[in-house]
Amino acid sequence: MFAYLILVYVTLLAFNIFYKKDRKMYKSLIIILLILSLQIFLGILTLISGLNIYLASAHQISSVFLVFSSIYLYYSYIK
Repeated sequence: MFAYLILVYVTLLAFNIFYKKDRKMYKSLIIILLILSLQIFLGILTLISGLNIYLASAHQISSVFLVFSSIYLYYSYIK
């Protein structure tokens, strides 16, 4: 359920950034959207494969990149 909450939050955040036309945040938003898509794809593949350890590890590693990209998005807002 937490994955759905993150997806809804990032989607609303993306609509808000595109609505306000905040161009300095576009690059970091695209990065977070790509990594979130990868995270969702790897999560689904992990469950379908019966918890394959390599896919599960890739899913966990991509979550670290998702956290880093959200920090990058935050700091691109501050600049």
